[in-house]
Amino acid sequence: PSGDFNHLSRLLDTALLSLNKPSTKILICGDFNVDYLSRCNHKQKLSLLLGAYNMMHTGDFQTRFRNGHSSAIENMFADKSRM
Repeated sequence: PSGDFNHLSRLLDTALLSLNKPSTKILICGDFNVDYLSRCNHKQKLSLLLGAYNMMHTGDFQTRFRNGHSSAIENMFADKSRM
């Protein structure tokens, strides 16, 4: 988690804005270093940003287990209307 979350948010917002068309199907997958198993500020911000484009997080399960700690930092987001 040494990356710049605000920079990621700006880039993601710009990309989604350019792709947001009725005929476009969007699926976003990746290691965002935002743990969806915890209550963190970045999780809320990412969910709000993606929600503005009708996107939602698709899984609430651990994707990584290390040193006795579970996390869900590899994530997938999909358009709510396509689910």
